[in-house]
Amino acid sequence: MPGPSKGLGLVLQPTFIAGELISRGELLPVLGDYQWPVTPAYAIYPPTRHLSYRVREFIDFLADRFAGVPYWDRDCC
Repeated sequence: MPGPSKGLGLVLQPTFIAGELISRGELLPVLGDYQWPVTPAYAIYPPTRHLSYRVREFIDFLADRFAGVPYWDRDCC
């Protein structure tokens, strides 16, 4: 029987899960040039209600947090 999972297949994982293993060389990325579909996120609130300061701050936090290259992709890929 082969060692623990050495060369036994492929896995499709998001880099926020597999990034550390890629950085350590335990996983090797394949199809690096392939562009996976982007799944957008939306903040939805009623348009007729006053937008509270807390909700506005949370939306701004999400926009800043998810802008650009995710922090988990900076070191692994």
